[in-house]
Amino acid sequence: MSTGERAARARFRYAEWALEPVTDAPVTYTSRCHTCGEPCAERTDADTAERAALKHVGRTHHADFELSASRPYRARLTDPTGGAPPRSP
Repeated sequence: MSTGERAARARFRYAEWALEPVTDAPVTYTSRCHTCGEPCAERTDADTAERAALKHVGRTHHADFELSASRPYRARLTDPTGGAPPRSP
């Protein structure tokens, strides 16, 4: 830094967050064949996702699958002040 230049100032604020499930969104299940990589369509029922994988087995005789469940979450600010003391008026 040359003479006459000022260092930039920054203020950092730490906040507390929590993850919580989105209650109005369904859990989705997807199966994927490990042999050919073909994904089966997303389903909202695990049994239906398993049946889709078994149909693929019947057509191709590929026997290795991955079944994934996905649930959406939302971040929520739990402490808006970030633990900082209240400001004076």
